[in-house]
Amino acid sequence: MLAAAGGSLLIPGLSSSKAAPAQQYSRMAYVIGNAAYGAIGCGRKHCSLRSPIHDATDVAAFLKSSGFKVVSYHDLPSSQFQTVVSQFSRESALFDVALFYYSGHAVQIDGTNYLLPVDVVDLTFGVQQLVSLDWAIEADLGPDTIGVVVLDACRDNPFVSALANNPLDTQQAAIKKGLAPIEPRDRFVVAYSTAADHVAADGDGVGLSPFTKAWLTLAKESGATVKDTFDRVSTSVCDMTTAGAKPGSPPRKDVFCQRPALYTSLGAVPIYWGTTSTTSPAESPLLVSIKMGLAGDPVVQQVLGNISEEFAFDYTWRPAVGDRTEAEIIPDLDYFQTAESRGRPFVMASNNGYYAPEESSTGWSLSYPILDVIARKLRPEAVVVKELLVESTDSSLDLAPYVDLEAPGTDCCALTIINNSWEPISQVELEFDVVGRGATTYEELLAYVDSKPRDARYGISYVAKGIDRYENFDLKEVLAPHVDDLNFFALTWGRAVEEDSTGRITVTDYDTNKKVKLPAGFKEWYQKNKGAFESTDLYTLNIAGRMKSANRRGETQVADFAAMLLLIAPGVGGGALEYDLHERIKLPVDGKNHNIHKAIGKKLIKAGDVFRGIVALVPERSSYHRLRFTIVGDQGPLYQSPWVKAHIIVSRNDKEAVVAMQQ
Repeated sequence: MLAAAGGSLLIPGLSSSKAAPAQQYSRMAYVIGNAAYGAIGCGRKHCSLRSPIHDATDVAAFLKSSGFKVVSYHDLPSSQFQTVVSQFSRESALFDVALFYYSGHAVQIDGTNYLLPVDVVDLTFGVQQLVSLDWAIEADLGPDTIGVVVLDACRDNPFVSALANNPLDTQQAAIKKGLAPIEPRDRFVVAYSTAADHVAADGDGVGLSPFTKAWLTLAKESGATVKDTFDRVSTSVCDMTTAGAKPGSPPRKDVFCQRPALYTSLGAVPIYWGTTSTTSPAESPLLVSIKMGLAGDPVVQQVLGNISEEFAFDYTWRPAVGDRTEAEIIPDLDYFQTAESRGRPFVMASNNGYYAPEESSTGWSLSYPILDVIARKLRPEAVVVKELLVESTDSSLDLAPYVDLEAPGTDCCALTIINNSWEPISQVELEFDVVGRGATTYEELLAYVDSKPRDARYGISYVAKGIDRYENFDLKEVLAPHVDDLNFFALTWGRAVEEDSTGRITVTDYDTNKKVKLPAGFKEWYQKNKGAFESTDLYTLNIAGRMKSANRRGETQVADFAAMLLLIAPGVGGGALEYDLHERIKLPVDGKNHNIHKAIGKKLIKAGDVFRGIVALVPERSSYHRLRFTIVGDQGPLYQSPWVKAHIIVSRNDKEAVVAMQQ
């Protein structure tokens, strides 16, 4: 949509005839221009774009004169770019209109759109160094916020060839020019400077790009809706890019009729360009947003050191909608997501190489919900945010025996069973089939399990007992009757298999440096399977079935599972807001009612002043809670959230860390 670079937005239902208090912003815009691409090998001495800085400067000035709170950046490197986009996502909920404008290079990789920081060189470190467009499109909007993303970013990208020559996750990524089409969220508008999978023209180095030039010119005219204006921009940009920017110039060959694209979910809601911004004084002194802080959020990561925890997985806040009468905080784990989507959890034991539980992180690790609280002052008078009150009620222990699996690189056909609950696991009963060997996927193994009746009988049984935290189990004995050459694979584990020029095969023990006596049939077997030993890929025996875990209290948990057990040893084959509060809140698990107070003492003086806090919710055990959050001022409550049901997981593997947290 053209909202990012035009005049004022007047939205019916969000406006009134009364003037807003001074400096009270109802609209916010982040404006970014990236031009100085000098680090990546684009095949030319000078890789900079001509127009993004001009574009961003003129767009920021126009939006500021139209009443937007404008945050502007030029030439952002990767770490800062990620932080800025993350901050836009978090701050969006505090405004009627949240607008993101970007001018620079972008690329689509495997159908996902990424914005390019100026210091990107290649994809050696994967897409982590890039900025996903989803971060802006999935901004945390408030209930009445309209989100706008405008991208003048589909330029003829000289970096595509350079990026494509660098493997992504050891496989060739599908890297294309232009941006992939998208499906916008509710109350969101996304505008591209050209059609999906097409390229757009850069400017001449003196003025603006064709898209931004046409956009700013037409946005100054009043009386038209955004859609009407965008249609006119589309015609204007097509004329400029087809015949050249100057009358009488020859037709352009680099871009043919550049036509901007619009993706909107606003339906018939009319949004008008105008020249003034008005809003009515708010009844509440604060506009408050409480969301889940995500562990992968660069802004949240900046303050995690103050919480002194490493958050291995995130929690999801689900609002109260439909049959859900209260909001929920739930673990963002495949275990619970698959349980909800398919009626029973699905646990996958994959193997990405050498893994030993005593040398690696084990299980779900330690993670607590992080609350991200933002409060923006609305009224002219000063407001004191005195404290945050967390009410806790109806708490109870979660005693379910949660089990996770890993396939370690410590032995042939080894399986690690991990206790992700708090109580010791007395036993885990496994029933499964051998599905095949060699390369497979999570989806294929899940499909095998789902093809079976819920109470299906599997061909192999194994019972593992006495799992305090984690235990390694050797499945060779139960697998041997079903895998006729398993003894040959076991013989080669951790040993060097060599074939000389005469075809003679030897197996040498690494520890003793002695040759191993080979059983009958080994030479013929090795010739048949030699490709697996020479390949750099892991060679696995794939099993799938059902498991039932139980603890000493008698609680049980049933889950489907699959595992890729190693047959060959790895290596033998082949502008951010600052935080005013960063605290942990210890949640009792005793079933009683508790009021937990955290002092703040933040005075918000000017309209638009912001308080922000990061709060980790820390119980001593896996547990359920019912919570409510109140922001208290010096004259009483300023805001109170609805009640929220929270399910928080604390693994037995982290009990020392939990004890330290509670002290």
